[in-house]
Amino acid sequence: MEIGYALIPLTDAEQGGTLLGRVTLIRRQIALDLGIVLPTIRIRDNAELQPNQYTIKLRGVPVATGEVRPKWLLAMNPGMAEQEIEGIPAVEPAFGLPAVWIAPAERERADMLGYTVVDPPSVIITHLSEVIRTHAATILSRQDVQNLLEHVKEEHPALVNELVPAVLTLGQVQRVLQNLLRERVSIRDLVTVLEAITDQAQVTHDPDVLSEHVRQALARQITRQYAGEDGRLSVITLAPAWQQELAKSVVQTERGPSLQIEPGAAQRFLMRIREAMERLAAAGHQPIILCPARLRLPLRHFTELALPSVVILAYSEISPNTEVITRETVDGGVA
Repeated sequence: MEIGYALIPLTDAEQGGTLLGRVTLIRRQIALDLGIVLPTIRIRDNAELQPNQYTIKLRGVPVATGEVRPKWLLAMNPGMAEQEIEGIPAVEPAFGLPAVWIAPAERERADMLGYTVVDPPSVIITHLSEVIRTHAATILSRQDVQNLLEHVKEEHPALVNELVPAVLTLGQVQRVLQNLLRERVSIRDLVTVLEAITDQAQVTHDPDVLSEHVRQALARQITRQYAGEDGRLSVITLAPAWQQELAKSVVQTERGPSLQIEPGAAQRFLMRIREAMERLAAAGHQPIILCPARLRLPLRHFTELALPSVVILAYSEISPNTEVITRETVDGGVA
């Protein structure tokens, strides 16, 4: 991470800066949440940046940028605050939410009005964490995979020896793990992941097929990740007409299975999904599409550019006895 000169005090503990300590905590949290060990995150100043600006780089290439005001607080309306608060209009950098920079003296009033108020280091850390989760698949190197396998091998030598290099190469295992991380599926339970890969690798070496098999083996974990506090799963489903038409539209491409739909129908389909997502989000639920297993990956490939935030789950990835509530249904047909 590179920062402008006005943000340097945020890294200086003697001046009350907490940024360095919070970065250390992020590495621990990512290890717990995703099961990967991050390389060291370095912070340095860059005179070419604007004073309040910061840039996050991955292998030397900028992947995100943001701006904070060190002596102000960022107030965001979670949807419950009806009264506006005075300040400097801004955009929360991690999720692009509308926000406003307010003076510290206004914090109590903002809290009373229902705003979520955070300090500048929290804004940066939230952004950094989101960037790491988004790019976790890219961060995971072959050496990282080798280190993970060596750790598992200490207690499960037969499992690792049976898989690598006897059945799959290190690179093929890496591809499977990257597929999981790309959709924010934790690989912390690496024993279950490797057992699922080993079982299916007797049939196919295709990383996409192996990844889908692993997802099913991680059904309890995936369900717990997306279920609400009440344990129920709120989802968007596809009408039977859509399911039938989409199943007939699956084609194999260089990047795996995808959907080959007439452009006009594709736009209508994406629009209906987007509208359902917006209604679900407005009701306080994470947008999740539930579909048959054969459609999950091609639907993911089809929507990932236009609708990157939507989660797509297969029925086989839902753990038994989980109550699933269909909040929205994408109706109609492709024609």
